[in-house]
Amino acid sequence: DGVDEIKRLISKGKNKAALSKAKQYHKRIATKKSEMILVDAYVARIYEMIAKGFIAEATALLKTVRARYRCPEHRVFELTGVMAVREGRVAELVRPLEDPGISAEQRTIIEKIIKNELVDLEILAQSNTLSSEHPLKTGALAVAEAFAKVTSGFTRDEEIALPAISRRSPLAPWKIFIKALAYF
Repeated sequence: DGVDEIKRLISKGKNKAALSKAKQYHKRIATKKSEMILVDAYVARIYEMIAKGFIAEATALLKTVRARYRCPEHRVFELTGVMAVREGRVAELVRPLEDPGISAEQRTIIEKIIKNELVDLEILAQSNTLSSEHPLKTGALAVAEAFAKVTSGFTRDEEIALPAISRRSPLAPWKIFIKALAYF
């Protein structure tokens, strides 16, 4: 089955080949299922381009995919969020968090992107987009301060405890990282 081959290629990171096969498959079959497989291959290829730093090219390809195919909005939202972080536009990513009507799905996507993509918490801590009391902003500031303390010399455990960062927070990996640095 062509679908299994395309999924196998995507899982192995052979996204160019997967996209080529998906295009052929969709041209031959032309169903909603084949279109979704094609979109999956395009999304994998776009992520690959983002990882290589080809943000402009990834943006152009995403625009083309959206114009030609039914690409689920949550995937578009996630891709644009990842590209925003990679380009240092964190404010663009977190702006929806100030909307009280944000969907749980969007909140989860934003938190996942923060957890997996954001490497400079100072950008989040200094963001004017989030209110000064927003838990992500205050958490990012606390983590940035703890990181500065632990990398500048000896610290006590209570100085880097970060009690406001829960284990479910997208900043939780930073808390663990800082404790590991302190013990190192």
